[in-house]
Amino acid sequence: MWIVQIIIARINQRRPLSQIEQDIFPMRLQGSNFPIRHHVMLKVYVALRLGWALVMLLFGMVALIPAKVVWLFQVQVGATEFGHWFALGALLLLVAGPWRSWSAVAALCALVLLMSSSVRAAWLARSLPEQFGNVDAPPVFSWAKLWTPVAKSAGAPVTLKFAEHDGESLLMDFYPSAGRQPAPCVIVIHLGGWDSGSRREFPECCAMLQKQGYAVASIDYRLAPKDPWPAQRTDVLDAMHFLQAGAEGYGLKPDQFVLLGRSAGGQIASAVALGANDPAIVGCISLYAPADLNFAWTYADPHDILDSDKLLRQYLGGPPKEKQAEYDSASGIRFVNPSSVPMLLIHGTMDEMVWVKQSQRLAEKLREQGVHHHYLELPWATHAFDYNANGPGGQITEWAMLRFLEEVTR
Repeated sequence: MWIVQIIIARINQRRPLSQIEQDIFPMRLQGSNFPIRHHVMLKVYVALRLGWALVMLLFGMVALIPAKVVWLFQVQVGATEFGHWFALGALLLLVAGPWRSWSAVAALCALVLLMSSSVRAAWLARSLPEQFGNVDAPPVFSWAKLWTPVAKSAGAPVTLKFAEHDGESLLMDFYPSAGRQPAPCVIVIHLGGWDSGSRREFPECCAMLQKQGYAVASIDYRLAPKDPWPAQRTDVLDAMHFLQAGAEGYGLKPDQFVLLGRSAGGQIASAVALGANDPAIVGCISLYAPADLNFAWTYADPHDILDSDKLLRQYLGGPPKEKQAEYDSASGIRFVNPSSVPMLLIHGTMDEMVWVKQSQRLAEKLREQGVHHHYLELPWATHAFDYNANGPGGQITEWAMLRFLEEVTR
């Protein structure tokens, strides 16, 4: 309430905006006709305002800093994919005034940084309809959607057991198509560094695909180090064969499956889609994922953000010199040929967990072999950029996935 009183007093006194900032210095108090309690409160207000502006500025600057530790990566996701929400705080500081002050400068810089990912997403979105050859498609990016809460799933999925290994049941969350039946099926493979994660991740994306007329099966798979590769390949194929066997009851097209994976799940998806040579797999969507584990080993570092040296060793059973066949079979890039399935690759340039070079190299190999594919590189984005479905990365990812699914399941 006292902040409002200060602003009203400033208006009543018709004082220059810059003098509000100057009033924090005692020498400026002499000769002023403000009550002394207003001066005290004004000092507190200006100090809090400057402090909040600096916090907003530092938060916005995180989007420009390589995230070398997990907590900084988490902050970076907030700054890039939720930054527009925090930008409202910086905007409020500017509206409240004073405008000719250091706090206003800091707030303005914070506002620019926090909105930069949305602006860059809007700019990138302009070229996507032409890239996908679908200029009549719905808009790629919506400013209004940025501030719209993500819709929750209307109903719970059906949990099904699709395999069992050594007494361990593997389950899937199945979302039957809300539209056409029989429907193409998207098999979702979760992230987690191959040693963690759950089929219950990204339920909003599964529900969105369900509403768009696709059946969705979000699956569990065996985890390292207890079960190294190729156990995960077997699990994905088991899930697909289980659904094919019950296709009529589940309302599925048994010859139209698309594999969708994020990070570690994207590696599994691409390795299976490119290496299995199964005609029922008609497409693959790989988000911020490694496609060449031999290449990943060359820059693996036990001191990086994920201890990638350890992850590769436990996932594949050791280094390449001991497990070369496993590294090769887990690297989807090795299986690319002119008859490979179409692919959609999306990766963030700022990704410190999985080097963007992984997707760049796979996209180049697909191009060389004449394989139908789309590669989207998001210059502002880090790992897990689609965590906020209505954020800059989430909107572009959703649009691209739906266009790609239309292409491969017509």
